[in-house]
Amino acid sequence: MLVAPGNRHLRIGPGGVVALDDGPKVNSVRPSLDVALESVVGVYGASVVAAILTGIGSDGARGAAAVRQAGGAVLTEDRSTCVVWGMPRAVEELGLANLVLPLGRIGEGLAELLRGPCRVSSTGSREGGMTEADGWMDAEFLAEVRELFNEGAPSTVESLRQAAATGDMQQVGRLAHTLAGESGAVGYASVELCCRQLIELAHVGAIADVTALVDQLDRLVELAIRAS
Repeated sequence: MLVAPGNRHLRIGPGGVVALDDGPKVNSVRPSLDVALESVVGVYGASVVAAILTGIGSDGARGAAAVRQAGGAVLTEDRSTCVVWGMPRAVEELGLANLVLPLGRIGEGLAELLRGPCRVSSTGSREGGMTEADGWMDAEFLAEVRELFNEGAPSTVESLRQAAATGDMQQVGRLAHTLAGESGAVGYASVELCCRQLIELAHVGAIADVTALVDQLDRLVELAIRAS
């Protein structure tokens, strides 16, 4: 395990050589996770699996994008266990998280991803639902992740409904981003697609359409939970 010392960037070079430097701050911080992740991707490419845990700000989002673009995988800590839902949130809102799990499940999630990271396109988008059929998630673990989704999704939909009712399109977009990542991770394609549509509508401020689509999302989530 490597821990970057205070006020020094940590980089990984060819052959796994570790280098420390006092270069300019990135995202107003030093050490920066973006710096570390981008250097790791430059050496290990698609083999990289990154975990973004609780933290202030958006450091790590650019590095997570580099991981996904290289064909690697990214896991983030669920908001429910974060002390500060900053860094994970930034990654999730960009649609970069392959898995979103509470702190107590991070180890299992990493183990599964390390056994066989999901397939991603060159643009970083997921190619198909991340299910047992993809060969990276075993049936037992998939069932456990779906159970977590089934427990939390209804409350997220209710929060979406409240945000739509108050016209808070920014919050609608955030919640839809999170739910899209979580539903995609467990293979609920129809729920994920609906969330992606919500994100687009929230971006243009189509409040009436958002409200109607949240109702549709509620039904889709209910059907997905029943089917599981």
